[in-house]
Amino acid sequence: MRKFRYQRNLGLIMAISLTIFMTKGRLTKREDKAEGSLSEAEAGRWWQTLLCEARRLEKAKKTLPLQVLFREAAAEASEANVFLTETGCRARPTPRAWCAIESWARQNPASRVWYLLTAPQLDDADGAASLLLQAYGNLRFASVDVAELFKGTALEGVFASASWFFHSEHPAVVLSDLLRAALVWRLGGFYCDSDTVCLKDTSALRNVASYAQQFIGKVSNGCFHFRRHHRFLETLMEVQKENFLPNVWGSVGPLSFTKTARRLCGEDLTRPAESATPVSCGDFQLLPPRFLTPVHFYDSKDIFAPGEGRDFAKRFNGTYVLHTFTSLSKDIGFRAGSESHFDVAARLSCPITYELLLKNATAV
Repeated sequence: MRKFRYQRNLGLIMAISLTIFMTKGRLTKREDKAEGSLSEAEAGRWWQTLLCEARRLEKAKKTLPLQVLFREAAAEASEANVFLTETGCRARPTPRAWCAIESWARQNPASRVWYLLTAPQLDDADGAASLLLQAYGNLRFASVDVAELFKGTALEGVFASASWFFHSEHPAVVLSDLLRAALVWRLGGFYCDSDTVCLKDTSALRNVASYAQQFIGKVSNGCFHFRRHHRFLETLMEVQKENFLPNVWGSVGPLSFTKTARRLCGEDLTRPAESATPVSCGDFQLLPPRFLTPVHFYDSKDIFAPGEGRDFAKRFNGTYVLHTFTSLSKDIGFRAGSESHFDVAARLSCPITYELLLKNATAV
């Protein structure tokens, strides 16, 4: 029988439950506030304790304190927003994530690019964060108040149940799938995974999702754009609530995206998946894979094959975003200068990160 995370962390569960219970009890007594009881903001950060408990020993020589989105940091609702997230409480982004962040800021100068973390601070030991902030005035780093983000949405109860953590082997992945829907619903703009490279300005793409390259007729949730309060996202959060099976990979991710598209556009989505042009569905479009997911999921290792980047310009001429699928390619050895497709993309779209890779001879 499969053992869920909560069975392996019974002590942590009891501690968190007791903390939440005691905190809620104190918050109901308004007179306690004058005596220094926990604030509502502190009470709402139980999720951060869960996510960050295993990473408490990670310390950095230099960190950047982060303002918290929906508290100290404010983001305007705008179709020009771009969001990348880190939901596993990792304070130190991988070189691949730095490249994603830089590429989106570099290729979209008119956009406000946000890198949002569940960790309370950002590791700047290698100086990458400071260098990118100096180079790109449209870039912002912030922590995010996840409880506040979900408040008032169809996913509020799903999040508050904490089942995404206790009943999943991959809680950060499940949380990410939920968070991206609520985030773009609240503020509008692009969401894209942090293992992508943005190859050119995406301002021409509005209210779009992408067919998944690896599954004909399936819709990807790895990169998409919608305006604030778009009906696709409204429907998506309802579908995620209905479809919520935290121990089933993708149940609130691509499976919910596909189900939402079928509910709004009709069941027959298999034929258009191979179309060379976008498929319109009222006030949004489904893009052919070549726009945002040009490489087959199971062929992602080819992106890192040395020497293959010689035909990069020809192969990815019509591509806006290159997705590297870290879940499959994370163990591939890569070094700057290898002339792989990723090497060429990084050299062109994230030059500061690329120079750091060259200097440190670091594998992504």
